[in-house]
Amino acid sequence: MDRIAKLDEQKSEKQHKRIVLEIFIKNLAAKKRALDSFNNKIWMVTIDRVLVSTTGQLIFRFKDGTEISR
Repeated sequence: MDRIAKLDEQKSEKQHKRIVLEIFIKNLAAKKRALDSFNNKIWMVTIDRVLVSTTGQLIFRFKDGTEISR
């Protein structure tokens, strides 16, 4: 695959992710109340991975690259 085709593919993937996140944000904003239980759809859309350190610390990496440690 040449460089331009690869860049076009990456651009398409990022555009798709943007659309998915925009829809998610609109749906979340339309909710009348805060979440009171675990929601698998929200987890799958927002969390990229959870890393567990050797000390047992959890590191949550979000799809946008943000990390939170607990």
